[in-house]
Amino acid sequence: MTRRDWANRLHLPTLGAVLVILVVWSLLSWRYGAYVLPAPLAVLRGFGDILQSGEIWKHTGASLYRIAVGFGGAVGIAVLMGLAAFVSRTARGVVHDFLAVLNSTSVFVWIVISI
Repeated sequence: MTRRDWANRLHLPTLGAVLVILVVWSLLSWRYGAYVLPAPLAVLRGFGDILQSGEIWKHTGASLYRIAVGFGGAVGIAVLMGLAAFVSRTARGVVHDFLAVLNSTSVFVWIVISI
């Protein structure tokens, strides 16, 4: 194998970028202190601690529950609006106008609203 093949196989540019990010992160952590920006090793230790304690699964479950409730609610509302638009001409006009407003809203506005 040539040197270029090994570089492609190891994804050296990606590894180099990760290394640069870790070095910059460490330097910024050293400069601003752990209160503002914890060091990468401290973050890794903290992640190991919450994995060991099982606390992460409680929080992951709560987040997945909220996601499922939100998605299920959105699907339920969409199905009801679709059925109403199918059955009633008036509802079709209302749904059409509502969707026109939603479609004209910028993606960036939706990002801000979702936060």
